[in-house]
Amino acid sequence: MPSLLEETQQGGETRDFGISELVSAEVERCGYALEGNRVNLIIPVISEKKRNFGGVATAIRFLHRLTREFEYARIIVTHETQSQVDMHNWPGWSLDHDDISTRSILFLGDKTAALAITPNDFFVATFWSTAVYIKSVIANQSRLFAVPRRRFAYLIQEYEPAFYPGSARYTLAESTYRDRDGAIAIFNSRPMAEVFKEKGLQFSEQYVFGSMLNPRLQQLKAACGAVAKEPVILVYARPTVPQNDFDLVVESLRTWVRSYPAAEDWRIVSAGEAHEDIPLGRNVVIRSLGTLSLDEYARELARCWVGVAFTFNASTSHAAREMVDFGAWLVTNQFEYRRPADLPPNVLTIEEPTPENVARNLVLCCERYRPDRIVSIATLKSVFNSDGEEFPFVPALMNSWCESRHRVRD
Repeated sequence: MPSLLEETQQGGETRDFGISELVSAEVERCGYALEGNRVNLIIPVISEKKRNFGGVATAIRFLHRLTREFEYARIIVTHETQSQVDMHNWPGWSLDHDDISTRSILFLGDKTAALAITPNDFFVATFWSTAVYIKSVIANQSRLFAVPRRRFAYLIQEYEPAFYPGSARYTLAESTYRDRDGAIAIFNSRPMAEVFKEKGLQFSEQYVFGSMLNPRLQQLKAACGAVAKEPVILVYARPTVPQNDFDLVVESLRTWVRSYPAAEDWRIVSAGEAHEDIPLGRNVVIRSLGTLSLDEYARELARCWVGVAFTFNASTSHAAREMVDFGAWLVTNQFEYRRPADLPPNVLTIEEPTPENVARNLVLCCERYRPDRIVSIATLKSVFNSDGEEFPFVPALMNSWCESRHRVRD
């Protein structure tokens, strides 16, 4: 879940100092007693466009699965305010007002009061800063109610220290992976878990699952009939997120323009983050689509012939896989856990990510284009998990959590 927070404003404006990802864990006893147990999902953001994509969407689906196991559920949003979220998009959920509510949402973005907790609260972290926050909350829960410290579930979807150069943020993020016994790790892909193992970051209890294609994208894909692919290159690369390396994408496309005679016949668009048009030469530009709705995004996925998406960090790479799912030729890098033998035939991986190598593979993809090529997108095999339940490990997780549940009740 990278780049959830903007620490620096560009263009000579004032910079806000401090570690803005962190939230003070002020807690107090709830003014009510719960007749059962409550799961708390701690997440930086849930506003409309952010909750529909990638890691945020997966975290919310995980919470919905957990609500079948708990009498109560609460979402604690650390870096957005109530005014940023339309509660009409959350039917059945109400604002948390320190009273008994089966499904509630609490916003800490402008909150100065303490978090009200009970001895029957369980916590799920979704980002390194939420894990730091939860560890403090649980320590206070133990002190307030004289109970053993309860473990928390930690949904891990990327190696988050890599978001930062060597710094306190890097150290804090990695420290949350060294809580061997306090956290129950939940990895979003087996290759991701393998990367952590190679780094010596092992948990005493951990689970692995393979994420599914976003349910709305599943619907839109199923509704796609025979689609005529267009000479479009769809880029997913956010300028402010180093792991996507937007600079490499731009330089590679400039090299592609110089080396491919028919480059002017192609349209290049980028999705994920708004930016100015970027000239590449010969009247070819990268036009930004910004942050799209899922319906808009699906239309771009369906029409594009080539997709470009890099990641230089252990990540579930949702965007790259979505391009493949909708029938695009994908040019991507061969990161640690990507095994070419495991990839579909329409994926071209770059072992050495130089602009020349990327451009060469782009040319290969573009030369395969035929204007009369019709693709039946709905029938394409998915590269996402499509068998059974997305979170099959939940019963085992609940059995483990029940140990601390019984200790609290005794």
